[in-house]
Amino acid sequence: LIDGGFSYDRYLDWVIDAPMLFLRRGNTYVFPNMTFRAFLEKGYEDQPALDSDLVDHLSTMFPEVRVKRVIEIRSADSNGVAMTGALAALMRGLLYDAVALDELDQALPRLSPAAHRALHRDAQQFGLAAQIEDRLLADVASEVVEIASRGLGRIDPGDVSLLQPLRAVAQSRKSPSVAVLEAFSKSRSPSDLLSRFEFSIDS
Repeated sequence: LIDGGFSYDRYLDWVIDAPMLFLRRGNTYVFPNMTFRAFLEKGYEDQPALDSDLVDHLSTMFPEVRVKRVIEIRSADSNGVAMTGALAALMRGLLYDAVALDELDQALPRLSPAAHRALHRDAQQFGLAAQIEDRLLADVASEVVEIASRGLGRIDPGDVSLLQPLRAVAQSRKSPSVAVLEAFSKSRSPSDLLSRFEFSIDS
């Protein structure tokens, strides 16, 4: 759906044509070998589909952005408290301000689906050193953070400071994974590595 043709109809077709991972019937999980569309048409063991079955099925879809009762942005996960706050502030600053949305639309290049997938692969391998056309991902990330900062400034200036952890990462031009690799190069002890990056809800 990154070809510009997104619609709720297309999203729904994608969802119901996906194989089902499970069904819950009481306290039992069953594993029908069918798509959700086939389940809607035929049922399973003489039982029709329930609303709760669709809710469960939606929870097994794993795109970068998942449509449920909310629009769930899934790519940011397993972060400490400060970074979690920064990521929430980033999304609020970008998505809840019309001017910021327009600025973001202008800042990001138009990529073909193939180029978008290639960028996704490069970002996984090279982090902020990956390139978007003739720019480093780090530079684009810095620009996106500043767009979000201006958006938050219009919505709720008190939240602008929450972006600082993301701003620091973008300006360092190093992905968090670089710190993990550097720590691993100094000590391959699992306990040393875990102690270096563990965090608590109080941190």
